[in-house]
Amino acid sequence: MSFDKKKIGAKIASLRRDKKLTQEQLAEKVGVTVQYLGTIERGKANTTLDRLDKIADVLGCSSYDLILNTTPLDDVSANISDNDPEMEKLLLEAHEFQRSFVKKILKIKKSKE
Repeated sequence: MSFDKKKIGAKIASLRRDKKLTQEQLAEKVGVTVQYLGTIERGKANTTLDRLDKIADVLGCSSYDLILNTTPLDDVSANISDNDPEMEKLLLEAHEFQRSFVKKILKIKKSKE
């Protein structure tokens, strides 16, 4: 599964502008440099889920919203099944955010079947 970093970055930039925040203000609240935030917004940098959580929190949304609204559902859900023993093992080892993300994807996927 791959994420479209440019779309995620554009979404972050758009939400930042909607909140009337400068890159400097958002970077300070998130704890990153302005340069690094700029590379995220341009889709040139990889970032962590923890950092996306911080960005999303400041912007008043969830990191799930940042990712799902910029990534085709088929790409995310193509290999996810709720009856897969390997998936169950991965979910047991995952962080709560990751489990929540997968649960939401499965719910959306089931509603489209």
